[in-house]
Amino acid sequence: MRLAYLYSRYPVLSQTFCDTEMLELERRGLDLVIASMYPPKTPVRHEYLARFRAPVHYALEKSALESLVRKAKRQGRWPEALIAQHERKYGVDYKAALRARNAL
Repeated sequence: MRLAYLYSRYPVLSQTFCDTEMLELERRGLDLVIASMYPPKTPVRHEYLARFRAPVHYALEKSALESLVRKAKRQGRWPEALIAQHERKYGVDYKAALRARNAL
């Protein structure tokens, strides 16, 4: 079984409860995916991190995502019509272009 954890920022020293839980799940044989929107602010790491089998995946930085958008537009893969349709149906607050960018 595969289980994913998504954090806004990881690792953070105060997340020892999360680390303990994830280590136990790995010990029980679960395949973990650990993802974080942002890397940690400090270089200090808890000793638990060395025991994880699962790597931590980070979201691309904004500049890298914007580069992907430009490339998708050049290649004709940017879903302009779909974005416009979603904005008409759900409004601009739905942030269809942002969601499309993040899906690249």
